[in-house]
Amino acid sequence: MKRGLMLLLVAFLLMMAGCRRDEVVCDYDEAYVDGRCVELTPDRLALIHAIDDTKGLTNYRIEVIIRRGDGTYEMLLSLDDEIRSFAMDGKTDYFVTSSEGCLHYVPTSDGYMVESVSCHDDPTDSYGFFHGFHSMWFATVGDQYFMNIQHHAYVSAFFQNMLPDATVTNFILTLHDGYLHQFFFDVNVDGAIWQFEMTISDIGQVSLVLPEGGAS
Repeated sequence: MKRGLMLLLVAFLLMMAGCRRDEVVCDYDEAYVDGRCVELTPDRLALIHAIDDTKGLTNYRIEVIIRRGDGTYEMLLSLDDEIRSFAMDGKTDYFVTSSEGCLHYVPTSDGYMVESVSCHDDPTDSYGFFHGFHSMWFATVGDQYFMNIQHHAYVSAFFQNMLPDATVTNFILTLHDGYLHQFFFDVNVDGAIWQFEMTISDIGQVSLVLPEGGAS
């Protein structure tokens, strides 16, 4: 699969989570459901706070593994508050936001070149897809959270912009140390199944340095 396609396959669009209800304030261990505050189970409470706390992260890595048959594709996205990087096939692209917009450090045969790009072209910038998650979208089975079938369309939407027949199924997430940790799901494209595994790690520990680069 071409590098550009892989970038698109893993770049999810941010979506809003829904309307606010500022007039209702529930306790820490409650949620507003059907017009009233309802006490939450421990696993539901853990998911709610993991979603909220992960939304605020600005320094972490996301490892992405995609499998199809005997083929495996791996990539690594890193964010360190100011710089973002995307590594795949031994090459690393860097992105940074400047006063004039976004800069893309593109790997070349003899180093890097720098080009100005739309900030929407930064694949790491779209990786906050979990910002749109709602705890009620998931059912708990053991220590895993299974996305209800009716909400798979949230994840499918991006793939359908590029591949109209693509559908996402079997979406599962796990938690670790109070944050969202791993995501597992399948993408079906014309009968071919691509298995995705994504892992958030190194929270607060990433430090990136921009390479030297010439003008585009």
